Amino acid sequence: KALTRLWGWSTELLLAPLLVTTVLCRATGALALLALGLATMWTAAATRLRLVLIGVLLIAPTYILLRASNIWHGEPLLTMASWASSDRTNSLEFRFQNEDMLAARALERPVFGWGGWGRSRVHDAWGTDISVTDGLWIIILGERGLVGLTACFSAMLIPLFLLVVRFPIKRLTSAELAPAFAMAVMVCMYAIDCLPNAMINPVFTLAGGG
Repeated sequence: KALTRLWGWSTELLLAPLLVTTVLCRATGALALLALGLATMWTAAATRLRLVLIGVLLIAPTYILLRASNIWHGEPLLTMASWASSDRTNSLEFRFQNEDMLAARALERPVFGWGGWGRSRVHDAWGTDISVTDGLWIIILGERGLVGLTACFSAMLIPLFLLVVRFPIKRLTSAELAPAFAMAVMVCMYAIDCLPNAMINPVFTLAGGG
């Protein structure tokens, strides 16, 4: 309740069409991230536990560590995708296969990566590019290495980390800090979205800086 009215309208009334628009976009991933973000904030406020926020902060780096090191092949996610449709399962499996190839290529030059000009991509014996890049994390790892990957995701995760370290949950959910808390959670959700997607939008950088 940091802001109750905007342009003479109740903020609750303005929120309703935004939620309806989000649902009508029919983006399953976006709806899942919306649900995760809201659940994270609500659970943190209800339990007063920082552990909830730390758990969300660790999603992106844990995924990257397990996938880049080829320790985990995403079997549980494939099972969950199969509940929706076989097309989603095939799409996700294809994505994981390409991530495995690209990660192996990236780790040939792990520190600073291969740079540009498509050198981080995988080619067959005839020089044909046989790789498909979807997630921002695998693109950055291949082109900029672990240094670039750490810098990129740190910029997205540090805002929420600093809020968690500096303020108690009770204060984060107060009218004073709730806007900053909401933006930091939003940027964290964007970091998670950058695992399967690479839709770069500077508004999240702006939100993190704010």
